[in-house]
Amino acid sequence: MTKHFLSAPIARLKLVEITPGVIERFLQAKATTHGPQTLNHLRRYVLTAFNCARRAERYMGPNPAKDVLRRTVPKRKPDFLRVDEVPRVLAALEDRWRPLFAAAIYTGLRKGELLGLTKTKVDLRERLLYVVRSYDRLTNKSKREEVIPIATELIPFLEIAIQASPCELVFPAPDGSMMREAVDIENVLRRSLEREGIVLGYEHVCRRKGWGHSARHADPEFRLCPTCGMKLWPKALVRKIRFHDLRHTTASLLLMAGANPAAVQRILRHSDPRIRPKSTATSSLTTCARRSIACTSGSRRRRNRPAIRRLQQAFPQGLLHLCYSASRSAPPTRKVGQVPRMISGS
Repeated sequence: MTKHFLSAPIARLKLVEITPGVIERFLQAKATTHGPQTLNHLRRYVLTAFNCARRAERYMGPNPAKDVLRRTVPKRKPDFLRVDEVPRVLAALEDRWRPLFAAAIYTGLRKGELLGLTKTKVDLRERLLYVVRSYDRLTNKSKREEVIPIATELIPFLEIAIQASPCELVFPAPDGSMMREAVDIENVLRRSLEREGIVLGYEHVCRRKGWGHSARHADPEFRLCPTCGMKLWPKALVRKIRFHDLRHTTASLLLMAGANPAAVQRILRHSDPRIRPKSTATSSLTTCARRSIACTSGSRRRRNRPAIRRLQQAFPQGLLHLCYSASRSAPPTRKVGQVPRMISGS
């Protein structure tokens, strides 16, 4: 609110002075520094504000935001953490953030559901987690209370978070309050990716004023500027993985491990059963995921049993338990890799 509206000229206008043209010019000014998705959010905010004013009978005119067209948001290729990247990212995180990110990967909960999670909704004895609300709202996105199983490997992370929390929240801010919706968790994730070298490459930049030489390379090795001879500064080009992509990570790794797509949808708590995990629809691992799912029926399962075992061995055990618990099947008896053990390097 303060960042986008209160500092803009639109904040000094009366409601009757705000027209579709005013809103359009406001969004066009923001388009130089923000993407189409952000512009749609701003338009939606104005639309909701006028609707609230109409319901309160503080404004009886038409809603000007209705005549402002929504921006087209290009569909980007979803990204997610691979199997070998999960323990590396968890190990690179600070102690304060590690339980939150582990819970996101092992449960597939949304950001607001994690930040609004209270201790009374975590039953470690029965290994059940009750998803009731998002942030401080009374309900979550699904508008109903839902229950998901807690993976064995997630229990130590939850115990640490509960013991360290000074309030009823499981993942509070340092002062004990609830984290704001605008908390920059993405940068926390991307800093851990940079520390582990999980990047697209490095931009080697000359920091000498007036020269501006830059070159992209796959490694951060020492290089000199071909123009002035000074040392080039390597800047990591981190993959643009959002916190919400950890939810895609849960779905993708489950499908790669041979999980039933219906069980994955049940874990992710999609309100519409026709919704498919977007992270596997266009990823390079789609073929592997589909083969692993296809191998779970008939004679093909016997022929491809070694491939299924290799996937299970490379997959975090907790996510497999989530899958089999959701599908009400027995978990695999073969022992697979555990994230805490992988973090310790043993």
